Amino acid sequence: MKRLRTIAILFALNGILAFGALAQAPEALLAEGKADAAIALLKQRVASSSNDAESFHLLCRAYYSIQDWDQSISSGEKAIALSPDKSMYHLWLGRAYGEKADASSFFTAAGLAKKVRASFERAVELDGSNIQARSDLAEFYMEAPGIMGGHP
Repeated sequence: MKRLRTIAILFALNGILAFGALAQAPEALLAEGKADAAIALLKQRVASSSNDAESFHLLCRAYYSIQDWDQSISSGEKAIALSPDKSMYHLWLGRAYGEKADASSFFTAAGLAKKVRASFERAVELDGSNIQARSDLAEFYMEAPGIMGGHP
């Protein structure tokens, strides 16, 4: 009898632990550096609901963390298409554009730089108290060449 109770308790604990791993929020997974797990979970979410702007935004951030700029940009653009009034969505899309620009040829980077600036400016316009967006925009202005939208 004790053995059956012990086995039942072990099964219950195993189920609780498995549920806890599945129920973990993608934000927490990203914070823990578990981008691959977050991406898998978020892909399931957007497959079941293609109008979930927050999941696309989190996908943008997850792909950004693993330096997959194209997927990050694609996800960020989808988030903004669904919810264009979110400052943080524009900020992260601008960051993804910026990283892709850094890894691109001069001509490609020039086109992306305009998107970086527009994204950061929109993020600040939507939420003037967004310190991260203001900081990233200021950094862009200081570092980007004048021909790419920075200040000479």
